[in-house]
Amino acid sequence: MIEGWAGNLRDKVKVDEKTGVVTFDVTAKDVAGNANAQLLYDLVNNKKVFEFFAGVGGDGKEAASLFVDGTGNFSRKSDSKQFEERGSLIGTKGREGQAQPAGDVFALIAWNLSFVVRQDSSDVPTPSSLAKAAVNAGKKQEVPFSALYVHEASENLAFDSMGKTTFDSADYGNAHFAAIEREALIRQQGNLRGGFAGGSLSLSRPITTKCKRNKR
Repeated sequence: MIEGWAGNLRDKVKVDEKTGVVTFDVTAKDVAGNANAQLLYDLVNNKKVFEFFAGVGGDGKEAASLFVDGTGNFSRKSDSKQFEERGSLIGTKGREGQAQPAGDVFALIAWNLSFVVRQDSSDVPTPSSLAKAAVNAGKKQEVPFSALYVHEASENLAFDSMGKTTFDSADYGNAHFAAIEREALIRQQGNLRGGFAGGSLSLSRPITTKCKRNKR
């Protein structure tokens, strides 16, 4: 997925097999005008730590271990349950009402790939005509996980740009609009298809059935 964000600069991306740390050996001039590559550049060159996790059903404990073991709804037991039953576990250090990433991680984005995410037909507030067009184009389609990571990463870059250590609901509104705008631009450039991650979403588990084999 990360290499895909780089587009024709994918040969400049390296992922350390042991640590998972991503490097992107390009300059700001190299990515100018390429919204997807710009996102990767902004993440890699940010002084804060952004961590991505992708798992499936049964990986809740591992995902929860990346967060602070808080109390109540933010204990690791609750975090694990959320990952298993609600499909994601996302935290920004200092944001109200969220699980907090452990250690020096600023933003932690964990998705359960066992879920199917779809954009429904609802309208959502948008900051521009570009974003509104992107929301309308994605309605009733499955949202690719790459778009979900794009949106959440963009949101957290917006949080960081505020220069604050705590974030409230108003800050979230501003960060969400910024993420919608960036995702829409990436989509306009042809780097994202399907549902729009900044739209109104529903998550469900795929239905699996077992076929009985007739004995002969």
